[in-house]
Amino acid sequence: MDDDESEPYLPEGLAPFSPAQQALAEFLEVDEDLLNGAGLDRPLVTHQVAEEDIDSWLASLEVAELRGWVKQLLTGQVQEAVRGVQNRFIAGVKETDDGRNDGYSRTAGDLWELAERAGEIRQQEEKAQQERDHARRREIRNQQLKSLAGDFSRAWRAVQRKAEVGSGKAYDEACLAVVELKEAYLIHATGREFDAALRAFLEKNRQRKTLMQRLVTAGVVKG
Repeated sequence: MDDDESEPYLPEGLAPFSPAQQALAEFLEVDEDLLNGAGLDRPLVTHQVAEEDIDSWLASLEVAELRGWVKQLLTGQVQEAVRGVQNRFIAGVKETDDGRNDGYSRTAGDLWELAERAGEIRQQEEKAQQERDHARRREIRNQQLKSLAGDFSRAWRAVQRKAEVGSGKAYDEACLAVVELKEAYLIHATGREFDAALRAFLEKNRQRKTLMQRLVTAGVVKG
């Protein structure tokens, strides 16, 4: 479509999307920002209409058309009937509007501009969500470190038990635990206290060369 071409009829329920609509859009690989943009600055297709306007529109309908909608209602096709009536009414309003609905029609160019705005909004929302996720992870981490600081002695005993297992996996877990303990000391105690506790741990495990190497690699112990 050229940028100056008018958009097609804007359906009800375009935005926000239901899970089913979102899945369909992803399956069809329709541009997410374009769809969301089309829902921005949405014209009021349900503007105030006088009862005489509705009566006039109903009088202009063919009997066969009315029977079709009634038949849909009687056979349980309620949504189809409602959608058919609404679409037909909006089309009629658009044809006979005296200016109240001038903002209804947008061009393809307008939609691409709205898609750009929608993309900016999406990026802002994604950034805000990332910040919330980061803050939540940081809070969980702080709670874990606080729990460690509640009983450093018990934490070191747990590390020692892992070291005594002697396997590569146990050494990895012990090294990770020491890194976490260092962080907990720096927040809830002092670096000097950590250094003292670490020296005591190293004295017990000097012969465990593989563990020592892992601690050096992790930056806890100088090589």
